Amino acid sequence: MSMYGDYLARGLDALFRDSSEKGFWLDSESRILKQLDLSIEDGVFRWTSDETLEYRYGPMGLMGALYWRKSTLGSPDYDSQMAAYLDFLTHKISPEQGVRGDRSAFNHAIVLAALALGALSLPDGTPGVKKGSLVAATVALFRHCRERWPLSALRDNQGLLLLFAYTLVYELLAGRDARELREELARCTRYLCGMQSPEGVFQTGDKRYVYHQRMMYPLWGLTRAISIFSESEEKHVLLGHVERTLDFVIRERKTWDAGFYWHPYVWTYPTRNVYIPWWVNANPRKERYYECHQCFFVYAAEQYRRAGGRHDYSEEVISALNWIFKTNRRGTDLVEETGIGVPLRVVVGRTGRIGDRDSLFKGAYEVGAYIMALTDIAERE
Repeated sequence: MSMYGDYLARGLDALFRDSSEKGFWLDSESRILKQLDLSIEDGVFRWTSDETLEYRYGPMGLMGALYWRKSTLGSPDYDSQMAAYLDFLTHKISPEQGVRGDRSAFNHAIVLAALALGALSLPDGTPGVKKGSLVAATVALFRHCRERWPLSALRDNQGLLLLFAYTLVYELLAGRDARELREELARCTRYLCGMQSPEGVFQTGDKRYVYHQRMMYPLWGLTRAISIFSESEEKHVLLGHVERTLDFVIRERKTWDAGFYWHPYVWTYPTRNVYIPWWVNANPRKERYYECHQCFFVYAAEQYRRAGGRHDYSEEVISALNWIFKTNRRGTDLVEETGIGVPLRVVVGRTGRIGDRDSLFKGAYEVGAYIMALTDIAERE
């Protein structure tokens, strides 16, 4: 097994290991935990479970695992747990309300992507999988999202992960009722490209558009959508927009150890006020270096390659991923430091101290992105 394959296997094990053994699986509720909280006493890491029910962290962990399951590396090892969590989620879906009790477009995008990947990746006959119910819940949630959050009306770039989820729904429905969706993917793609600044950021009205993840999530959907509907030269014109963002991040955000910083200290953003067309925003936490941000970039660049992109980002992709294991400013393997099979969530400042008080945890959200990035790289080897 390759180095990346080994880290991938350990990440999957952590995600589905029982919470009583410092894992993320809550067997009593058949779901993935939100996070493991970290306390450090005399240099010893102590992990405790956070069993809060939510629809961002746990579902993204599942999304990452199902992405691996759908790949050439996937195996049935965790099918029973994935099926149980999918069943848990389908019972939270209402055609009128979407995910009951949740109002976030971003969270809905994650749940929708997980459901679609479940229907695509788990074979017919998998114990615990009711394929008809799963597909029906996926379609119901898709219709709710499309009606409630038109992509051109979103002012939160994280919600643009819906485009990524829609490409998976398209794959699920292809050959049946996907023509209208294909046209919608094309409209959404051209809209996003029109919202992109010359530098490569997406100025949709999101006040935090400069945050790293709010540049990467749109690329996840763009690359997949472009590969679905565009042909020949138009494809490369559209992929040029993806290149613009990747190049911006490499040029402006990559630091001396190959880590990506989160955002600038101060930035401006456009408003809809004709008298005050621009406003200023600020956040003092620029120098937080998140492991998941490395993975967001890796996945975006790999999807660009798979879509037929002409530029070779291989060197940048590997250096971004190896930051987790080798080159980070702490000078350590962030996986070995935790003792639970997945990396530290974040390091801070030039010396890479372990995160501030509000970041002393490891979320299943980050584990999902980590598994997706490792799957793409291990699959290449």
